[in-house]
Amino acid sequence: MSKSKSKKDKQKKVLIWGGISAVALFLLLRKKDKPGNNNGTIQTGTLPRGLSNLNPMNIKISDVSWENKVPKSQNTDGTFEQFKNLKSGYLATLQNLDFYLRHNADTLRKVVYRWDRGFSGDYPTYYLDYVVEHSGLNPNDEIPGLYAWTDKAKAEQLFWKIILNMSTFENGHNWRANIQKTHSEFFIPAFNELWQRVH
Repeated sequence: MSKSKSKKDKQKKVLIWGGISAVALFLLLRKKDKPGNNNGTIQTGTLPRGLSNLNPMNIKISDVSWENKVPKSQNTDGTFEQFKNLKSGYLATLQNLDFYLRHNADTLRKVVYRWDRGFSGDYPTYYLDYVVEHSGLNPNDEIPGLYAWTDKAKAEQLFWKIILNMSTFENGHNWRANIQKTHSEFFIPAFNELWQRVH
């Protein structure tokens, strides 16, 4: 078999795997929705960009070796990272957030300003207002990096509040209930893995 054919087969497998993961996520969210629930949380078969990429907070493509990310040469989005499963998307999100908190973005305000970097229309006041309103967090309270926490349950609760509300803003408010459903199956395993690495 030629190298080019082997490379194409490998790329095809990665794209198929990513597509299967996105479909599985959609089916999981749909299955957990109550029959006849027409509250706008799931209206069509189309996932928003972040969930389709299994990258709930739209981490931009970079040279960072995130675990289980689709290689840049096989990324079909062109702007944001794509992951092979949602747990890996949450793990990368947690690692990125933790890095920010340890490197001068140690409040919610600083995290959102650094994360957004001008993508939202009102740079990034509307983004911050949304996260503050829905999380109940003070935008100016200091938040330590994960290594500094001793209470795992409190750390998990705070990090989830931040990520739930930022990823809801990234993907659209209509998807909030569906993102909440990913907490126990995908976010918690990712959080536990990172906690073990830093403690």
